Amino acid sequence: MDSDKDDIERYRDGSLEGAKRNAFEKKAMHDPFLADALDGAESIRPEEFSSDLRELSRSIKARRAKKLFIPFRIAAGMAILVGAGSI
Repeated sequence: MDSDKDDIERYRDGSLEGAKRNAFEKKAMHDPFLADALDGAESIRPEEFSSDLRELSRSIKARRAKKLFIPFRIAAGMAILVGAGSI
């Protein structure tokens, strides 16, 4: 996914040229999700696209961090229950 994100940015700013651009367009033709992402990226200004990508990346990282703490909370709760049950 990170590769596609970088390719979309390079496609938008014109730095993806020649065979790589052609291969990326072929890939988008066979991948409806990538085609939609490319259409959406082309419908907004490049600055907005970059800003949105940064915001989404932060949001995803925050959610991953939140999910990491859930098993620790469960383990702590189980330890408290076992400790209280043994008393």
